[in-house]
Amino acid sequence: MKQRKNNRLNAAVAGDRNNYVTAIAVFVGLLVLHIALGAVYRFLEEFTRSTMENKFKEKLFRGLLTKSYVSVVRVHSGEWINRPTFDTVVTVDG
Repeated sequence: MKQRKNNRLNAAVAGDRNNYVTAIAVFVGLLVLHIALGAVYRFLEEFTRSTMENKFKEKLFRGLLTKSYVSVVRVHSGEWINRPTFDTVVTVDG
Protein backbone atom coordinates (compact mmCIF):
# COMPACT_ATOMS: atom_id res chain seq x y z
CA MET A 1 0.00 0.00 0.00
CA LYS A 2 2.79 2.39 0.94
CA GLN A 3 4.63 1.57 -2.30
CA ARG A 4 1.55 2.42 -4.39
CA LYS A 5 1.15 5.72 -2.57
CA ASN A 6 4.77 6.59 -3.25
CA ASN A 7 4.39 5.62 -6.92
CA ARG A 8 1.39 7.93 -7.28
CA LEU A 9 3.20 10.77 -5.58
CA ASN A 10 6.30 10.21 -7.71
CA ALA A 11 4.15 10.08 -10.84
CA ALA A 12 2.43 13.33 -9.86
CA VAL A 13 5.74 15.05 -9.17
CA ALA A 14 7.23 13.69 -12.39
CA GLY A 15 4.32 15.08 -14.37
CA ASP A 16 2.55 11.78 -15.15
CA ARG A 17 -0.98 13.14 -15.14
CA ASN A 18 -2.55 9.89 -16.28
CA ASN A 19 -1.68 7.98 -13.08
CA TYR A 20 -2.63 10.94 -10.89
CA VAL A 21 -5.98 11.52 -12.62
CA THR A 22 -6.78 7.80 -12.33
CA ALA A 23 -6.17 7.94 -8.58
CA ILE A 24 -8.40 10.99 -8.24
CA ALA A 25 -11.13 9.33 -10.33
CA VAL A 26 -11.05 6.23 -8.12
CA PHE A 27 -11.26 8.39 -5.00
CA VAL A 28 -14.20 10.41 -6.35
CA GLY A 29 -15.92 7.20 -7.44
CA LEU A 30 -15.57 5.74 -3.95
CA LEU A 31 -16.87 8.96 -2.44
CA VAL A 32 -19.94 8.93 -4.70
CA LEU A 33 -20.53 5.25 -3.89
CA HIS A 34 -20.35 6.03 -0.16
CA ILE A 35 -22.91 8.84 -0.51
CA ALA A 36 -25.22 6.65 -2.61
CA LEU A 37 -25.06 3.77 -0.14
CA GLY A 38 -25.83 6.18 2.71
CA ALA A 39 -28.90 7.43 0.85
CA VAL A 40 -30.11 3.87 0.19
CA TYR A 41 -29.58 3.00 3.86
CA ARG A 42 -31.61 6.01 5.03
CA PHE A 43 -34.39 5.20 2.56
CA LEU A 44 -34.60 1.56 3.67
CA GLU A 45 -34.50 2.53 7.34
CA GLU A 46 -37.39 4.97 6.97
CA PHE A 47 -39.33 2.59 4.72
CA THR A 48 -39.15 -0.26 7.24
CA ARG A 49 -39.92 2.08 10.15
CA SER A 50 -43.03 3.49 8.47
CA THR A 51 -44.17 0.04 7.32
CA MET A 52 -43.91 -1.36 10.85
CA GLU A 53 -45.64 1.69 12.31
CA ASN A 54 -48.53 1.40 9.88
CA LYS A 55 -48.89 -2.34 10.57
CA PHE A 56 -49.11 -1.68 14.32
CA LYS A 57 -51.68 1.08 13.78
CA GLU A 58 -53.71 -1.18 11.51
CA LYS A 59 -53.68 -3.93 14.14
CA LEU A 60 -54.74 -1.48 16.85
CA PHE A 61 -57.60 -0.05 14.80
CA ARG A 62 -58.75 -3.49 13.74
CA GLY A 63 -58.94 -4.47 17.41
CA LEU A 64 -60.75 -1.23 18.20
CA LEU A 65 -63.36 -1.80 15.50
CA THR A 66 -64.07 -5.36 16.59
CA LYS A 67 -64.46 -4.51 20.30
CA SER A 68 -67.85 -3.90 21.79
CA TYR A 69 -69.11 -0.33 21.68
CA VAL A 70 -69.42 -0.14 25.47
CA SER A 71 -65.76 -1.03 26.05
CA VAL A 72 -64.62 1.50 23.43
CA VAL A 73 -66.73 4.33 24.85
CA ARG A 74 -65.34 3.72 28.37
CA VAL A 75 -61.97 5.03 27.25
CA HIS A 76 -61.65 8.73 26.44
CA SER A 77 -61.45 9.48 22.70
CA GLY A 78 -58.19 11.37 23.20
CA GLU A 79 -56.66 8.16 24.47
CA TRP A 80 -57.67 6.36 21.25
CA ILE A 81 -56.09 9.15 19.21
CA ASN A 82 -52.94 9.28 21.33
CA ARG A 83 -52.22 5.55 21.36
CA PRO A 84 -51.82 4.98 17.62
CA THR A 85 -49.61 8.02 17.30
CA PHE A 86 -47.35 7.67 20.35
CA ASP A 87 -47.31 3.99 21.24
CA THR A 88 -46.61 2.74 17.73
CA VAL A 89 -43.73 5.18 17.29
CA VAL A 90 -42.22 4.10 20.62
CA THR A 91 -42.66 0.44 19.71
CA VAL A 92 -41.05 0.86 16.30
CA ASP A 93 -38.15 2.92 17.64
CA GLY A 94 -37.43 0.21 20.19
